[in-house]
Amino acid sequence: MPGRLRKVLCGPAAAKELAMKRKDLIKHLTDNGCVLVREGGKYSVFQNPVTQKETPVTRHPEMENYAARKICKQLGIPPVG
Repeated sequence: MPGRLRKVLCGPAAAKELAMKRKDLIKHLTDNGCVLVREGGKYSVFQNPVTQKETPVTRHPEMENYAARKICKQLGIPPVG
């Protein structure tokens, strides 16, 4: 039974459900007042001008939902969803 459960949770369909597009996250960040501060080699750094908190956003086209929620939490804005 655990083998079947693992296949269901770790298969390609599950991965697509857990992935968020980078452009959707960036739209959420800018809609909530965050601004792009600088571009690094592998990351774009966004800042919330209200809290003065900064966090890097990876340049991968997709990321896990938990990573997107963590970025929102670090910037002090409502989570994506």
